[in-house]
Amino acid sequence: MITPPELCAGDKVAVLSPAGFTTIEKNAPGIALLESWGLVPVPGKHMYHRSGIFAGEDKERLSDLAEALENPEIKAIFSSRGGYGSMRLLPGLARIVPSHPKWVIGFSDITALHVFLGKEWHWKSIHGPILSAYKPNNPFSESSFDALRRILFGMDTLCRFSVDPLDRPENVSGEMIGGNLSVLYSMRGTPYDMDPAGKILLIEDIGEFDYHLDRMLTNFRQGGFFSRLRGLVIGDFSEIKEGNHPFGKSLPEMVHEAISNTRFPVFFGFPSGHGDQNHPVIMGAKGVFEVTGTAVSFRQAGS
Repeated sequence: MITPPELCAGDKVAVLSPAGFTTIEKNAPGIALLESWGLVPVPGKHMYHRSGIFAGEDKERLSDLAEALENPEIKAIFSSRGGYGSMRLLPGLARIVPSHPKWVIGFSDITALHVFLGKEWHWKSIHGPILSAYKPNNPFSESSFDALRRILFGMDTLCRFSVDPLDRPENVSGEMIGGNLSVLYSMRGTPYDMDPAGKILLIEDIGEFDYHLDRMLTNFRQGGFFSRLRGLVIGDFSEIKEGNHPFGKSLPEMVHEAISNTRFPVFFGFPSGHGDQNHPVIMGAKGVFEVTGTAVSFRQAGS
């Protein structure tokens, strides 16, 4: 896996909308934060366009992304938001051969880009906060973005969270993969699907029906995906909805049923996803989980 170069003060960084539409107002605090880090944000030409739920037509979003990827002066790419639409750009990305690896940052729908970058170009990337999520003076938001800054500028990161009674708590290390469960599920059966062998999978999601979650987890189980993992990390699953009739199982029960034929470590409650805290994870890089009493520490080396 290729580690993109660390950032330095004065570097130009792209700010793009590869998926859902956004506004100047929502991104202003995040762009100001990048400037406070000494970076020079360069918005995509079509960043604030809109076509339905998308930030412009597919060709416009792809054009912005391709230009940033191929421009040697752009040292990193920040996503303005998630939403939906990144997966539609993957066939176009497959025709690009960039010669300057750079960090791509985002989560939720941006998961599609992380999976593509890891499989097709062997780039590490960062499953982390989107710019429109930055909330000045919010301690959770500030800590998430500070951890992101540390990674980008070549420093190590450390995240501690509590052992959950439903965990299989055991020390484990391995290459991190994953992201948003719905997006990962949508990539199953495509040329861009992940290889889970010997890796630690992170999953998170928002706003899904309980039986939809079970359907996706069942797909991963029946497809043999879970049986090849080294570990499983459950991030934030926000706003789970019930259908017309109660499904009858909680998310942890669904997960444990889906992995019942496995023995790898499992951690619930990792602060990643759509919750208040969204700790960045370097996809394609080694993650180390160490259990000490009732706490778990997660470490990754910076660039």
